[in-house]
Amino acid sequence: MLAKVRTFFLTRGIIEADPFLLSPYAPVIDVHIDPMQVTDGHESYYLHTSPEFGLKRLIARTGLDLYYLGHVFRSKELSRRHCPEFTMVEWYKNNTTEEDFFEEVREFLSLFIPKLPFAIYDYEELYTPWSQEFSIVKKDHPTWDSSTIKDYIFSEKIQPHLGKNEISIVTNFLEEEAALAKVENGKARRYEFFYQGLELGNGYHELTDTVTHIERMELNNQKRSAMGKSVLPIDPLFIKDLATYPLSEKAYGIAIGFDRLLMLYKKRTSLQEILPLPWPAPRTL
Repeated sequence: MLAKVRTFFLTRGIIEADPFLLSPYAPVIDVHIDPMQVTDGHESYYLHTSPEFGLKRLIARTGLDLYYLGHVFRSKELSRRHCPEFTMVEWYKNNTTEEDFFEEVREFLSLFIPKLPFAIYDYEELYTPWSQEFSIVKKDHPTWDSSTIKDYIFSEKIQPHLGKNEISIVTNFLEEEAALAKVENGKARRYEFFYQGLELGNGYHELTDTVTHIERMELNNQKRSAMGKSVLPIDPLFIKDLATYPLSEKAYGIAIGFDRLLMLYKKRTSLQEILPLPWPAPRTL
C-alpha cells in the first residue's frame, strides 16, 4: 500500500518531499495537538506533528506540488484509533479548484475504501441540534473553551453518524475553527472527511496571509495557556518563507492518516491490528 500511494502521486506529477522531522520551533500551534520534545543534551527540539510547515516552505520556494508519506509524532495520543507515532499522507496543490481537489481526494481514498459519492455538510447545521449539550459539557469541564467543547460534542454526538454509504465532507466551520484555512464570508474553508464514523483527513483552502497566521498562532497560545498547556514558539522561518514566496490563492492541501486507511482496507477495528509491530505498552515502575 505504501507503493500504491507513491505510484498514485507519481502518475499525477506530485513530487515526494522529505522535510526535517525536528525543529527548534513548534510544528504547527494547535490547542488540541501537543508536540513531543527531544534533546541532544544541549538543545531541545520538537518532533513534527505534521510536515505542514516544511512542505509549505518548500512549495513556496519551488512552486511545485508536493506530498509527504512518513511518520509524525503527537503526545498523549494512544487509543484504539490513535498512536503517538503514526504514518501520515499529506499533499498540497499550489493551483487548483475545490472541485478538482475533492475529486483527487476521492481517487486517493479509493485505493483503500470503496469509491463512494461525496456528501457535503455545513458544520453549524450539524451542530445546532446538539447545541443544548454545550452547557452540560461546560459544567463538567469548566476549563475548556467553547471550541474544545464544540469539538467534544461533535466527536461524541455527530461524528459516529457520518460516512454511512458515502464519504461525508464537513465544511463551513466557524472562523474560530479555521486553523490554517482561509475564511470567506465568516466561514472557514476547511474540510474534514469521514467514513463509517471515522475521520480520515483534514484539508484546507490554504491561508496565505502571514499576518493572519501569526494572529491565529498567538491566539492558540493564549488558549493553550488558559488550559494549563505549554506556550509554543512560533516558527519565524515558516513566516519568512511564506511572506517572501507567497502560496497561490488557489492552494489546497490535506493530511490523511495512512494507518486508519489501512485499518479500513484490512477490515480491522484498531490500529494495533495493522501496525507492522505492536506499539510498546507504557512503561510501568
